[in-house]
Amino acid sequence: MLLLKICVIAQNDGVHCQSDDPEIKRQFFKGLCYIDGVKGLEKSMDKALEIFEQLSEEYNEGASQYFAALIYQHEKNYAEAIKYFKKASKNGVPFAFVQLGYMVKHGMGSKVDYKKAVKYYKQAADNDVTNGQYLLGYSYYKGFGIKQDYAEAFRLFSIGESRNHPPSLFMLGLMYEYGVGFDEDMDTALEYFERSASSGFDQAIVHLERINAASEKSLEVDKIEVAPISMKDIPSKLISIEKKSMIAEKQFVGKWQGLLLRYDWSGEKVLKKTPMELVISDNGNKVEVIWNTENNSRSSIAEVDGNMLRFNNMSLMTEGSHGGYVEKEIRDMTLTLEQSGDTLFLKGNVTNYLPGQLEPDLPNFIVLKQVSSPDGTDVEENLTKLEAVRDLYVYPNPFHNVLTIDYELYKDSDVIINLYNTAGKKIKTVSEEKNQVPGNYSFEWDGDVPSGNYLLIFQVNGDVLKRKIIKN
Repeated sequence: MLLLKICVIAQNDGVHCQSDDPEIKRQFFKGLCYIDGVKGLEKSMDKALEIFEQLSEEYNEGASQYFAALIYQHEKNYAEAIKYFKKASKNGVPFAFVQLGYMVKHGMGSKVDYKKAVKYYKQAADNDVTNGQYLLGYSYYKGFGIKQDYAEAFRLFSIGESRNHPPSLFMLGLMYEYGVGFDEDMDTALEYFERSASSGFDQAIVHLERINAASEKSLEVDKIEVAPISMKDIPSKLISIEKKSMIAEKQFVGKWQGLLLRYDWSGEKVLKKTPMELVISDNGNKVEVIWNTENNSRSSIAEVDGNMLRFNNMSLMTEGSHGGYVEKEIRDMTLTLEQSGDTLFLKGNVTNYLPGQLEPDLPNFIVLKQVSSPDGTDVEENLTKLEAVRDLYVYPNPFHNVLTIDYELYKDSDVIINLYNTAGKKIKTVSEEKNQVPGNYSFEWDGDVPSGNYLLIFQVNGDVLKRKIIKN
């Protein structure tokens, strides 16, 4: 059925027998009849292919080569399909460039090569093939194989719009809906979506249904309560922990809350901010992670590599490029452990893949703040605003034998560091220094206490600061 649809489109685009010879035209028409199963002929791809290959071999007839290639492509004999598309492209059938671009983009009979696909689309566009202009515009829109450029995408989609090309109309609608390349204009976006849908373009029909459903009620997805975090809670500058400490698996353990930021294809505009929560538990040299977003909860395993968590072969349900919620494969995601002051953060890029579209998804970025420590208690920042001390670090945490304590003083200060257990009982005084002048300080504590969870209480000129530590 798909092949028949493609062949009909090819004929509508103007892929017709190029010979004036009545017998060649008769044979070509007979081949089409075998594809369609009309004019009293049985439906037979084998017989159609035999005719097209014969016309190619004897007369080098371009349209016959094109239809032979379509049949081979349908049968997944990609080597033969590429061979015949190339022949057709040299014999006056520029539509073959579109198919060659599609095949190389999706790795059919060759490795995936977006740049080569763009070259084929350009050849089709130069020959005024509307679908070639559309696919070249699509490549500019997403930056696939060529530098991302909304202005050039808009120009190419506008050519399709002048010819009432449904996919081009749909893409123009998206550009106006998201305000990429120019200001958002939902009224204009809806006009384009409706024009595209009226021509039967499935994506436009589904997208309009989603817009209409969203205007009446929220999407019917079971919502998971995830505490939101504002971007103002994320410092503009974070410091990598890698240089400050030896990272252990338990450093990642606890609850993390933050945002999944969904960018446009230029990577400059945030289209959506989705609250996200990670609950991480220790499992030897790997950690178990539960992902919670507003519409999804998944578990996965991550590998610890220094100050990084690496994720592979997992999927999440998030908002699709064209609206709605879709399942996405996460091809690459590495979250880096960083900090500001004594607060820990995880952040990193996410590379998603859309199996249904056979291409990458919009760029995503995750930033998360630790809100509970390995023992499950809340992470507390300054109990009072300290004016004398900054950049307080205790590492590695958890530790085995020696704990390093670093801090910087702004002004002359008395610094007392006491150790308490989780029940609030003082265990010992770790350090007591009088009249320390402004500057950086660092010392090692031998950690001569049993394994367990503790609190280090810093008193600086009477102000108080807590740090939770774990002795293994």
